[in-house]
Amino acid sequence: MTPALSVPSIMHLILLISLLATCTLALTLDPVYVDEDGVLWSHPLIDGKAITVNNTLKPLSNRALLKAGLPPRSPKFVRDAVAKRVPTPAEMAPRSVMTMVPLPDTANIIVRNAQGTLGFIGSELTIFETFQPVAEVAQAATFTITSTDGFIDLAVASEGEGFIGLGVGAAGTNFGPGSASYGFMTAVPESSTIAFNPFTDGGSESMIWQINLATLQLTAAWRTNGGSVPLTIFHDISFGDLDFAGDLAAFVNVFQDSVEPVTLLLIPK
Repeated sequence: MTPALSVPSIMHLILLISLLATCTLALTLDPVYVDEDGVLWSHPLIDGKAITVNNTLKPLSNRALLKAGLPPRSPKFVRDAVAKRVPTPAEMAPRSVMTMVPLPDTANIIVRNAQGTLGFIGSELTIFETFQPVAEVAQAATFTITSTDGFIDLAVASEGEGFIGLGVGAAGTNFGPGSASYGFMTAVPESSTIAFNPFTDGGSESMIWQINLATLQLTAAWRTNGGSVPLTIFHDISFGDLDFAGDLAAFVNVFQDSVEPVTLLLIPK
């Protein structure tokens, strides 16, 4: 007859099973983000190593802007004068009619930081399967706009998944103030709610975009059954790609990436 286990033996067995389960879960949840030293990275490891590029970009020169068919930047003394100028009361008065910019069927997307135009969202993905800014319009991805009503999809012809959207990163989907949750700008399947993303082995959404019809600026939000959470779009200088965060400061505090917020603008092809 098999001897009965004592209470201490049963407790030790339960503890061992719990520890094994915890280790297995940890390996399952973050197998590609944690290196051999236990450091959590924002981007997947490649062959067990973090691949950083420190991709600091300067705004395009006037020559590059003109070559891409974009208006040149004003001289610095003109920009300074405009910034110091006080608008007249007539200019500050509310307008009854908003000027609408014609919406193109297909477009490139300009990437801008606080200093100027960095380039365009490129058609070639990074080693992380994420979108990145490129300087040449010839290397820019082409996007198709099918709707302007509420949250919309942006189709991208160069990718098999078909749409540009958000793939959930290593910190979950608790987007919002105080949370380090973030997402990759990557190719995703069409979805108005969370769908499976093969790149991140987690959730993704494509219908995250809204267009300002007066400026053609794009904004993004993570959508849930309870509503939507505005996202900051940013250039991750450390890894050279474009990403999203609900609280960019919280993301940087956890992952220590070098980042800069950017704005996205549609430009007709």
